[in-house]
Amino acid sequence: MVHTSVPSHDRIRHLIVELKAPDIKIGRKELDQVEDYANVLTSNSQFSSATAQWDLILIGTQLDDVATNRIHNEGFELGKSGALSKRLADRA
Repeated sequence: MVHTSVPSHDRIRHLIVELKAPDIKIGRKELDQVEDYANVLTSNSQFSSATAQWDLILIGTQLDDVATNRIHNEGFELGKSGALSKRLADRA
């Protein structure tokens, strides 16, 4: 996992990147791991503020069927490189 923060106008953007090895197929376990990060961020006052924006990105080379269905049904963005991203503010 890699994290960085960048001031952007009146907000502070945080980026968390989870990079999986090429032989790891992204599935339920990997998506749940990123969702767990998001849950920590939203439930802990240390990380939440009106000016914070969190972007979580999961990068891998392959998706299993469960992951494919989940990303299409839950509004993730799928990049050409296999990167999945979802802004924490987009969570319902």
